[in-house]
Amino acid sequence: MPENTFNVVFEYDETTGGAYGVRTWTSYRDQAEAEAMTKVRTNEKIIAQGVSDEEALDLTSLTPEICRLMCAVEQAFQDEIRPSKEMISFHMSNAKYAIAADRQRISERHLVRHNGHRYIQAARKLLASRPTFKTASMQGAMIFLQNQQGQVVLDLQDFTFPRE
Repeated sequence: MPENTFNVVFEYDETTGGAYGVRTWTSYRDQAEAEAMTKVRTNEKIIAQGVSDEEALDLTSLTPEICRLMCAVEQAFQDEIRPSKEMISFHMSNAKYAIAADRQRISERHLVRHNGHRYIQAARKLLASRPTFKTASMQGAMIFLQNQQGQVVLDLQDFTFPRE
């Protein structure tokens, strides 16, 4: 980390809908700027502060896959009630790329994912809400990606499921 930056890793909270659980990081000039700027990020919790670029990348690569996928659908619907298939495909392709990059980093750096159960539950809750084109698209996208990508969502190495 260059001497003149201060990295902060964030995670979106439940109030952000489909973005819940996605981790991001931002570099600030110094700790004072970080403290001032993070006050306005009320929908994100701080995961780590003052970490190196490598540590920030490690922490963001641990974003649960379900979170990346749900966020992709959320982004597709951000500006349109009924986005085109191309727009949904674009955001899902970005999510698949991010998942592949995360998996590679996790493997190379011998990182361990945290239990993603709470994110799975949040996704189920979001999908069980009143039926809309958006929730139907989320369900369809999850099914499609699971079938096309070989258990992208239900990778048992990444998640622990409760017995129902």
